Amino acid sequence: TTGEDDRLAMKTHLKIEGMSCQHCQQAVERCLAQLPGASQVQVELASHSAWVSGACDPEAMREAIEEAGFTVLSISSEE
Repeated sequence: TTGEDDRLAMKTHLKIEGMSCQHCQQAVERCLAQLPGASQVQVELASHSAWVSGACDPEAMREAIEEAGFTVLSISSEE
C-alpha cells in the first residue's frame, strides 16, 4: 500500500548529545538497529547525528538512545 511504502521510505534525523568516541557511536548504532521498523542506521560521531531509514517510531528511537545513556536534542523526519 502507498501509506506503508511512504513509512518505509521515511528517513529520520536525530541530533544526539553525549557521544564522544567510537564506542559511543557503536552503542547508538546498536540500540537503533534493534528497533522494529529500522531498515538502515547511520551514526556520525563528528556531527553527533544519526539517520534511521524505515518505519520506526521516533519516540521509540528517543527512548532507546536515552536508555543507552545519551540525550536526544532533536528529531526530524523526511520522506
